[in-house]
Amino acid sequence: MFLACTFCLGDRVGLIGGAFIGLIYTLVTYLLFALFLGQTNFGLTFIIEIIFMVVIGAVSGIISVNLKK
Repeated sequence: MFLACTFCLGDRVGLIGGAFIGLIYTLVTYLLFALFLGQTNFGLTFIIEIIFMVVIGAVSGIISVNLKK
């Protein structure tokens, strides 16, 4: 997640861009595993995973913007 934020974000979109990358990463991963396994399991665990990945993405975005300065 940190590497994605570091290489893909510009200098101005740290918090929002990182949170967006975390959300997109989680959704794409969920869809890929649902396709490969042939089942979906949408529950509290998935919601917690989305929240954590958005927070991790936001923090990574903030750090990557500050590293580029």
